[in-house]
Amino acid sequence: MTDARNEGISGLVSSQGCAVSRRGFVAGVAAAAILPATSSRLLAATRELKVATYGGSWQKAIESYIAPDMEKGGAKLSFTISSPDDNLAKVIAAKRYGDVPFDVMDGTPYLYNDALKTGLISKIDYDKISRRTDVPAIVLNEAQGTVAGSPACILGTAGKRKEASVTPPKSYSELINNPKLKGRIAFPGTGHPQHWAAVVGLARENGGDESKMSMVPGLVKQMAPAYFYSNSNELSTRFASGEIWVAPWGAGWGVRLKRGGVPVAVSYTKFGDSVGALWPNIKWMINGTKNADLVHRYIDLWLGGRGPAQVCLVASTRRRSSRGFELDRTAPGAPANLAGAPSPPPRPG
Repeated sequence: MTDARNEGISGLVSSQGCAVSRRGFVAGVAAAAILPATSSRLLAATRELKVATYGGSWQKAIESYIAPDMEKGGAKLSFTISSPDDNLAKVIAAKRYGDVPFDVMDGTPYLYNDALKTGLISKIDYDKISRRTDVPAIVLNEAQGTVAGSPACILGTAGKRKEASVTPPKSYSELINNPKLKGRIAFPGTGHPQHWAAVVGLARENGGDESKMSMVPGLVKQMAPAYFYSNSNELSTRFASGEIWVAPWGAGWGVRLKRGGVPVAVSYTKFGDSVGALWPNIKWMINGTKNADLVHRYIDLWLGGRGPAQVCLVASTRRRSSRGFELDRTAPGAPANLAGAPSPPPRPG
């Protein structure tokens, strides 16, 4: 990525406080001084594991299919709901006062190295992860475990496109200077996980790559999105109302909209010789947690068994398996091909 982003959060934590250089993250850290209200339960239990994760169906799926196994060992889950960027901002703010806001969080790959370097997250002891041998070694990093992936795509409302005689876009570049889509495009903001697939896709389609993306801001300007979304629930509402017709997004949201009766279709774009992209779902253990044993158990549960498979069915993500990632397409209301879109090929283990 860019040098500015590679600066990441290096030097963030010092004896004099925190400072963040990554563009778009400054506001999040500044706002962390006034921590937003968190969604949590008041749970009476011997021990509590505080989990920072996504909301909506993702949280509900964890409550239904991961929490019961944790509870069998006497641990209750409570939740802080926000994006990985915002949740990491909470960790930074709490560190100033020697506090630990939660025990484990869904991380983000572009801040991993700096989060580890600055002591915000802890190394994982894989000797305590019984399912470590059941997964490809590539998904187990020093301080993060990748447990699932969200397929990136271009998602569009089939009905509205047909009315306007718009051909389903097969590339990010087809969204540029398209008069039939004027005012109907949403683009993922820098804080949204799908942002990186979209900007890398645009770069690759226009002679760049992950290290050469200087042309992307100009291309997005030509695309002229109606708005830059940071919240998928809000975007789903705009899709359902017909206000937005197309957006680089995650295929899982296509399944959710389809369940709600919204006619949508997806296109998986090419990245060089590959088709489609996956945004990893990552688990980080927060440095200073007093519940490291519970965190290891939580990560272990995510790496196998029926529970994680059910979470992916509900949230419509690709589950990590011994062969790599497999797209769960059998959730209720999800057609096998999501209205005609081809399935992305399985990733090698």
